[in-house]
Amino acid sequence: MAMDRSELLRRLKTVSEAKELYEVTQFVGYRQDPDGDSGDMIAFHIQVLDAGPDVPPEGRYLVVADDDEDRMLTGEEAASVEAAIAAVHWHDLDEPPELEEE
Repeated sequence: MAMDRSELLRRLKTVSEAKELYEVTQFVGYRQDPDGDSGDMIAFHIQVLDAGPDVPPEGRYLVVADDDEDRMLTGEEAASVEAAIAAVHWHDLDEPPELEEE
């Protein structure tokens, strides 16, 4: 008999002795480059992290995103996927990427 997702997460956390473990759902998309010409597109990646039902509800979900211009977004932990999505400052993908210091 197959394990359900929650039981699988519990089992992996136990055998790996992980303090935190997440099931990750990934999405890839393309958005208009805010700094480029009208036809320029930038790939971006979204990950929805699910810590499972055994954590306090307000810490179950987290959404992070990044793009090919090295911009990275991290939302706030939340009790629902909808709240985790809403906690991300999506407009920050339109900000210029931070330059690395030498």
